[in-house]
Amino acid sequence: MYYPQTWAKPRLARCATLCLMLGVMGLVVTSHHQFDLGWDIHQHKPIGLLHWQATRSNQTAAIPAVEELTRRIVAGEVTRADEIDLIDQALAFQADPQHQWTGAWGDLIERAAAAGIATPAQVATYVEQGLNLIMPPSRTVLEGDHHDFEVHGFVERLGSNQSYQITVQLESVTLGEDDVDVASAVFRRWTTPNQNNFALTRPLRWRVGSRSRSPVTYHISTTVQHVNPQGATLWGERELHGELEILSHEKLLTMLVDDAQRLDHLKDAIAIRKPQYVEYESEKLFRFTIEAENLLLPVAFDVITLYDGNLKQQHRLHLPMESSTRRTFDLPIERFVPNQPLTVVLRPVGADDDSLDITFRSMVAGRK
Repeated sequence: MYYPQTWAKPRLARCATLCLMLGVMGLVVTSHHQFDLGWDIHQHKPIGLLHWQATRSNQTAAIPAVEELTRRIVAGEVTRADEIDLIDQALAFQADPQHQWTGAWGDLIERAAAAGIATPAQVATYVEQGLNLIMPPSRTVLEGDHHDFEVHGFVERLGSNQSYQITVQLESVTLGEDDVDVASAVFRRWTTPNQNNFALTRPLRWRVGSRSRSPVTYHISTTVQHVNPQGATLWGERELHGELEILSHEKLLTMLVDDAQRLDHLKDAIAIRKPQYVEYESEKLFRFTIEAENLLLPVAFDVITLYDGNLKQQHRLHLPMESSTRRTFDLPIERFVPNQPLTVVLRPVGADDDSLDITFRSMVAGRK
């Protein structure tokens, strides 16, 4: 009140201002610090203040506010509009790499999913953003040959515990505009707070003709099961994109003939370990191992083995191999002659002569 331009009650005005400042200071202090007062002060804060503290404070101060919001959501003390808004806010923080992530936001979404509050779209977004899957952007495979579906993943931004069973299921594959006939593949991995990365590999076989480089899309579904049996099973979808060039055997042979360096690289990348003579109770075998590292091109060989002047059993070898860098061959023999050379010839499938042969010779040692 002014009359004329002076306070009629200056002491009352100063007292009111002081009370207001003390109240604001109290809210600010209790919003940024923890005090053991024998009761949870966060339960008595309005939702607007909790939301402000959770979204604008540092991680340490935000965690108790997010935990209180989680409690209220599960207890049904928050309106439906506020529930959706809080979950969307958590998803926005999860998607922003610049935002300091706290697992309490992930716990909020997971508990909301377990209570049936989070929508399927929100849960799918949470799984997609928190489970990072990466695959090689491009590769070359042989027509009709196996092709390794390889994906690397790690748990990036989920709940505070981060102990989950990750299930990745390859549903279908699209090459260009055509669906490729492949069998469904399922992978399961456990992750822990100390080990949250994983690699998944599964050999696939293609039933498509040779073609130039084409875009390939892997349609997969993912589930994240919390280690806690009472936790929710979170489900999402994903598409991984890359490029494939499918070579025919004829085209591969032409490439090896036209570029001698490619053939030299194959010779350098393949090694055969010294063969052994192995004798069991009922059979006698030659055993040798073929190893391959750092191949530039996929290739299929006919493995021709000769010992003591006789042609042994032939095998088919696909490189790179399906699940390992090495493959062991067992050759049944009728008789063993010590110190006789064993010759192993790798001939590219479709070759009419020996001009592209990769030949290894080694003496076979007898059993000591």
